[in-house]
Amino acid sequence: MRGLCLILFLLFQSFVCTAEQAWVLVGHIDEGLKLEREDITNIYLKKAGARRYGVKVYDHKSIDLRTSFYEEYLRLSMVELRAYWAKQVFTGGGRPPSSMNTNELIERLNAERNAIGYLPADQAGELPIILR
Repeated sequence: MRGLCLILFLLFQSFVCTAEQAWVLVGHIDEGLKLEREDITNIYLKKAGARRYGVKVYDHKSIDLRTSFYEEYLRLSMVELRAYWAKQVFTGGGRPPSSMNTNELIERLNAERNAIGYLPADQAGELPIILR
């Protein structure tokens, strides 16, 4: 019984560790710009005041990766996120960030300055990592 509990504990631990490292926020931004959690939340949700950063954001097409990013970092479920963007679009408050696959996102982030996006942690390559 102890052995079974130990195995289950180790399996759960490895799952938790990989979930935390599922994505990294990458992109080229001004070196003097220090982004905190609240800043990134405001930028991604295009809230009032976020334009002052001059940062363009991109979403990933992978639903799993998007869910992981929004739930872990922005603390929003996908249901809450869809409701938020539906309201924003309906009231003219904005549109959600463009979404693209990993290769398109890497290409876009390499081509644009002051742009950020999240990628699978193992595929960030040479892009500067803003947040792990």
